[in-house]
Amino acid sequence: MKKSQPSARMKFYIGLIFIISIIVILSIVIPSEDLRISKGKIYPLNENWRISYEDEIIEDVSLPTMIDVDKNQEITAEVEIPDSFPDNFKIRLRSSMQEIKVLVDGEEVFKTEKPESLLFDVPESSNWYIVDLPANIQGNTLTLKMSSDVSVFSVYINPILAGDGDILIYKIILNKIPGIIISMFIFIFGVFALIISSSIRNLNDNRMLYLGALSILLSVWIFSETKMLQFVTGNRFVIGGISYIMLSLILIPFALYLREAVFIENKKALTAIVWLTFIDFIVNILLQIFGIKKFIESISYTFIIQIISATFLLVLLVREAVKLKNDKAKDFLTYFMLLIVIFSIELYNFYFGSYDYTTIYARIGILLFLILILRDSIKQLDIMMLNEKENEFMKRIAYTDILTGGNNRAAFERDFNQLLNDEELLNFRVIMMDINNLKYVNDEFGHQEGDNMIKLGYQTIVDVFNENATHYRLGGDEFTSLLKDIGEDIFEEKSEELRSRLRELSKDLKYDLHIAMGSDVYSKEIFENKVMFLNHVDNLMYENKKFLKENTQDT
Repeated sequence: MKKSQPSARMKFYIGLIFIISIIVILSIVIPSEDLRISKGKIYPLNENWRISYEDEIIEDVSLPTMIDVDKNQEITAEVEIPDSFPDNFKIRLRSSMQEIKVLVDGEEVFKTEKPESLLFDVPESSNWYIVDLPANIQGNTLTLKMSSDVSVFSVYINPILAGDGDILIYKIILNKIPGIIISMFIFIFGVFALIISSSIRNLNDNRMLYLGALSILLSVWIFSETKMLQFVTGNRFVIGGISYIMLSLILIPFALYLREAVFIENKKALTAIVWLTFIDFIVNILLQIFGIKKFIESISYTFIIQIISATFLLVLLVREAVKLKNDKAKDFLTYFMLLIVIFSIELYNFYFGSYDYTTIYARIGILLFLILILRDSIKQLDIMMLNEKENEFMKRIAYTDILTGGNNRAAFERDFNQLLNDEELLNFRVIMMDINNLKYVNDEFGHQEGDNMIKLGYQTIVDVFNENATHYRLGGDEFTSLLKDIGEDIFEEKSEELRSRLRELSKDLKYDLHIAMGSDVYSKEIFENKVMFLNHVDNLMYENKKFLKENTQDT
């Protein structure tokens, strides 16, 4: 019995595992020094804090912590620097939309400064700060004075880390690697979808455009929630607002994708959701810049709109799937339920203050959701491209003469009408042609030779009138050509060349090959309609045909 051989896919996986194993083993067994750029010691300062505000004092507090105070209420947090604290260390602070002062034994060493604007309200932002500490700080008191104009953040004190060199920055990046990778993967995913969209514009289908836009919005949102924006920009508006802006816009490409790729009916309802979302985005911007509501406060209204819209979309999807038997709606309904579960967890974390966990649950779910709809989109696009190829093939057949491989009468009617409707083209030339003695050739030498005569005549016409001309076989032995070059001298020159070539060809044939021609230039000022003009040219051709018959001897 012949043993089954491993498949090419299995061989590839085995080879991949082997290569990875070799790299891992060699990296372990070959000695190496620590070549990381960012090296140094870390010293957490998160224990034994003393928190005070108004008349309240809380001892032995561990960070992070939340304190129940009103917005703009200043909190004082103090800790004694241990004797073991190394010299020349810096501390890393995270302000969650807070103003922070850092003092050492009552002397201010750092203060956040929010810029002022006469025109617009400057948004709050959550930022990283690296603060230099004075030398010989051991035994001194480190004091933080904090306040926030945002009620949800006036109660929160982030962990504090001390260290030397770039290790404090390195630790930020190290802890955010999963979010960075996922956001970049989704961003690349979006760019890939946009590239596909630009390459299939002939299909007149925008699903990949909307999917790409949705992916990029989600990737920017996820990246902003990794708290890494300061590594890309120092702009306060971007750092403090881009996350909320992306959230307020997400429904636009999402609804447009549904309208394009899923729904059969109710497309106007999806358009309404797009406009509602856009208006909400504008309102959020205006509320922020005029100091009425901050992004983090007005985003609650956005969430309400999104919840209502999501519920409405869910109802419409169910209707499409059940009543209209829409299979695409059935599949998307499953994916949509996954998205609803993800964002329900997200909203729970937001409203209950678990900001450190924001987007942790969402990242993998969003990625899975996008992969699922990309898979469905590619399948559908494959079908559409196949149908497009079939349509193009049918068009070619519809406008192609089977015998000569050139254009047929339908193509002539199409192109002639296009020239008539071209407002910039004032006139053009039409040549009508007819092969003499086709019936004689068919009777004497057979229809196969008659077909060869037609093909030879057509090819000679194409070869002679080859510049700025389109050629057609109207049927039987009749041909026509459309030329944008209307010069009479050129036409006479080409006509004589055609007759000369036909005489040369006839020397090797059993019969003489003659083509009668009639031609004139169409002008809208002279001819009332195309029927009158074409009859005129046809009469010219038959006059020439009569002339040829009278002056040539039939074979």
